[in-house]
Amino acid sequence: MQSSEELKNIASQVRRDIIRMVTQAKSGHPGGSMSSADFLTALYFNVMDQNPSKWTRDGKDQDMFFLSAGHLTVQASGSLGQGLSAAIGAALSKKLDKDPRTVFVMCGDGESEEGQIWEAAMFAPHHKVDNLIAMTDWNHKQIDGDTEDVAGLGDLEAKWKAFGWDVIVAEGNDMDKVLAAFADAKSRLGKGKPVMMLFKTEMGHGVDFMAGTHKWHGSAPSEEQCAEAMKQLKETLGDF
Repeated sequence: MQSSEELKNIASQVRRDIIRMVTQAKSGHPGGSMSSADFLTALYFNVMDQNPSKWTRDGKDQDMFFLSAGHLTVQASGSLGQGLSAAIGAALSKKLDKDPRTVFVMCGDGESEEGQIWEAAMFAPHHKVDNLIAMTDWNHKQIDGDTEDVAGLGDLEAKWKAFGWDVIVAEGNDMDKVLAAFADAKSRLGKGKPVMMLFKTEMGHGVDFMAGTHKWHGSAPSEEQCAEAMKQLKETLGDF
């Protein structure tokens, strides 16, 4: 287990690597990757029960993670909205196999404008998928602007509760609060409801000229912008 300070250092390094990789590739989605870096760092280094050296494709006897907001990486998750359904299927499989491990899935708030998200939202509580923890990166931004201007998500907390989920709202860019939220979420497992964690975040968090704007949803920095970003992000583990 890593301390909160150690996790903050790892998250800073993750942000450096995100900026450097996207700059080199001249393509990518740094905005949402930066906003979700803190809680995903906590998830992988402190929360998930997973051993990569013993990983099998079926995830037997290990926690599993699905990235539903697949545009944050190489879009390996299929069309937006589908990852939540896939995670629910994996969670149901674990229950059938008497596997006590947990399935985690991350969604985006822009992605939550997809209809399949809400079909899955109905399905999981109905079937008591209570070994599932979902997370939403609630940064209020998507490629076309503010989510409220594009489709109007409204009160996500009230929506997920209305669909029958156990809902936790937390500050997603505050590591101490992230860790407390995960501890709370794990304590709610096995009680008949899936858990949704709504992490309130800032798109592009960590770099002042990227923060809080949708313009970096899917744009790569220039070499000059990359260098400026590196000045603002602490190097903690060594750049690759």
